[in-house]
Parts: sequence; C-alpha cells; structure tokens
Amino acid sequence: MFFWDEEQNPNVRSQGFLLVACAALCVATSTPIFAQGNMGGTVGKQDKAISGADEAPAPRRKTAPKAKAHSPTESRNTGAGRSLSGVWSWTGQCAKYDKPYTGTLTVNQSGNTFTATHGGTNMWDGGTISNGRISGNRVSFVRTYGGYTDYLNLALSGSGGTLRMSGVLPNTEHSGRCVMVFTKG
Repeated sequence: MFFWDEEQNPNVRSQGFLLVACAALCVATSTPIFAQGNMGGTVGKQDKAISGADEAPAPRRKTAPKAKAHSPTESRNTGAGRSLSGVWSWTGQCAKYDKPYTGTLTVNQSGNTFTATHGGTNMWDGGTISNGRISGNRVSFVRTYGGYTDYLNLALSGSGGTLRMSGVLPNTEHSGRCVMVFTKG
C-alpha cells in the first residue's frame, strides 16, 4: 500500500482522485478500453482440424488447350456455308392485328457481326438495325422505329442458300406479342 505525503507534494490529492476516477470508469464501461482485438471478426484459419493440421488441397485438373483464335472476318459462328449477307423477307404476326406486318431486310455480315437496313416496302418496313450479332445458331439485333425499340433474339436454321431466322417478341409496346420469321433464298 502506498501512502502519499500531501506536505511534500500538494498535487497528490488531485492525482489520486483522477486515478480512482479513471479506474472506476474502466470498470463501469462494458467496452475494454485498453484491450487488444476481439471487436468482432476472426483471425487465422477457422477450418483447422483439432490437431492443427490442414487438409491437403484438392489436386488441380489440367484444362484442355484453348482453340486457335479465328480472324474477325471468318464465319466461324454461323457454320459452314451459312452467310446472313443478302436480302431477307420478314413477317411479324402480332396479337393485336389480324394481318401480319411484312417487309425486307438487307444484311451485310462481317465475321460474327452484321449491319442491316430495311427495304422501305411499307410504313412498317423502316427504322434502324443495330448491334447485329451471330453466335452459333442464334442471331440478335436491336430494331428502333420511331419511339419503339425491339430486341430480337432469333433461332437460325437452314443451310446453303435457304436460311430462316425465327423467334418471338414477347410484348411489343405497339402490337403485343409478335412471332417473327425472316427467310432468305
């Protein structure tokens, strides 16, 4: 036990009071002031065995070598002998109308992308075609006409000079659900 001599050091009383106040404050609070860590989270591996040994990682499988890259102008994704380039006829049979919409589309393919223009055969055969892509037996593009935008994702079938693209526009703003068919050849 320590005894302070107040005559030798007049500040002993105030220092003693501060020391007691700090100790009481530390005990009264639930958060450890000088504690290291343990404020949440974990450190180190949590899935160790009791012995402290780790499980050996699973052996890595060798992956097959990647296919040789093709030049962008190759028609690799459309299959041998299938080119989208040329004039296509199209019909769109829509839920809100008895008669189908019709028109033509002229496609210019370069590799697995393409551009296209409408033929202007009637008032619905217009607009712009963008983002034309070919991937395997799928063809996709965006058609914008006036204030309407349609996102088409069509199945490609056929071979040689006779090709067909078909699909459904689930809910167009103007015409409801439309079954779209494009033919070439």
